[in-house]
Formats: sequence, C-alpha cells, structure tokens
Amino acid sequence: MSGGRVPQPIANLLLDGWEETARRVLRRVRFWSRPQACMVLANADVVMRDPDVAARLGPADAFVGTYTRQTPVNVIQDDLIARLRELARPIVEAA
Repeated sequence: MSGGRVPQPIANLLLDGWEETARRVLRRVRFWSRPQACMVLANADVVMRDPDVAARLGPADAFVGTYTRQTPVNVIQDDLIARLRELARPIVEAA
C-alpha cells in the first residue's frame, strides 16, 4: 500500500460486527509479513495500513492497534469494542 492511496476497507465495524471484523483483521495480518496497523474511520470502515504510513497519515483518533501474526483474536476484539464505544459516545450523549 502506498502512502498516497487510501486502502480499501476490509470491513465496516457497525455492519459486520466486532467478532467478524476481528477475524478479517487477523486474516489480513497473517497475509502480510510485517505488522499491520488497524484503523477504524469515523464512518466505521476498517482499513489496514503499514504502521509507519498510518502514523504519518492518521487520523490519530482512528488508530485501533498494530497487530502481528501472533496477536490473539481476543486482543483485536477488545480493541475493536473500545473503538465501537468511542464511535457510539456522541450518539449516546445526544440521546
């Protein structure tokens, strides 16, 4: 993935749920030989990037975690749940 190109989302956290999204993240991480940064954008799209590119191009609040082939799926799930709560906070506060 080059720095100037926006990667295609691998999932949408709201539509696909945190369990399925975590499985897709783990599948993607196992495909690459290097660690991958997971980002959940404001529209809940989940994108994977090289960690160096993710740090430069942000947005910082979208960053969920950096994962390797050895990362347990439950760690990814916990991080996605935390991001889901962040995305829901404005909706809950407005209600």
